[in-house]
Amino acid sequence: MFDDPLTQGFVAEEGDHIVGYARLFFNQEENRLYVPSLYLLPDFQGQDIGIRLLRSAEKYAAERGLDELWIGVMVENRKALIFYRKVGFQFGREEPFTMGNTTVPHLIGYKKLGRDIFLDQKIYATFDAAKG
Repeated sequence: MFDDPLTQGFVAEEGDHIVGYARLFFNQEENRLYVPSLYLLPDFQGQDIGIRLLRSAEKYAAERGLDELWIGVMVENRKALIFYRKVGFQFGREEPFTMGNTTVPHLIGYKKLGRDIFLDQKIYATFDAAKG
């Protein structure tokens, strides 16, 4: 799945076990980075692991000079759509997605990347107007 120079991925681990992953694909024609897969084991959902995986994807995109991250979500996957909207994705069009003999409607969306994407820690500074 990752044996492609345009594909990148991140895994989430708990102890010695992989509990989730995000797969990224760079579409050269569109100059867009897509998240075609983001999966977590059910017992690890709702613990901000998905948010941290997306944050890694956002940093990866920003480091390559991109200002958006793109995603496709099955229309019937209401739980995922709620999650992606909550973290800032906007969905604008619907397209068919085919795998094997099955075709399902997919919503295509994107998230604008903020300027704070590189900040992993709090930075404190002081300013003394009297000293210039």
